[in-house]
Amino acid sequence: MTRSLSKYIFILLIITSTKNVFSQIGRPIINDSLVSYEFMCFDSLNIDIPSGIFKIQKHSYEEGFILLIAYTDASYISILCGGNASLNVKTVGKENLFNRKEIIDGRQIIYENVPIGRRKIFDLAFDRLVESGLNRGN
Repeated sequence: MTRSLSKYIFILLIITSTKNVFSQIGRPIINDSLVSYEFMCFDSLNIDIPSGIFKIQKHSYEEGFILLIAYTDASYISILCGGNASLNVKTVGKENLFNRKEIIDGRQIIYENVPIGRRKIFDLAFDRLVESGLNRGN
């Protein structure tokens, strides 16, 4: 009986946490600002990105990985940490959604699906990256 109760509690926790995660999608982001984010991309890198991060995923491939930073409004930032690959920006998109690609310190970084109301904060983050490069952490 304890085992079946444990399974029931486990399934209930999964359903509850999944419901909370999916209820976040599509929510507008309030108080746009830049936040500092540190990650490993063969070495420690520190960048300023827009606040309101929904989730961060790492997609590995043979020669590296792509870091995906997703937001509740469906916008996202992708950073290529590896070789023999390329990030491509969609040329055809929805009206009032914006994309941008930069190559900074040899790393490709893009933003996509950014609504017009958040374009300024994403451009500010990318302009700072272009200006100062990817800051090396300690």
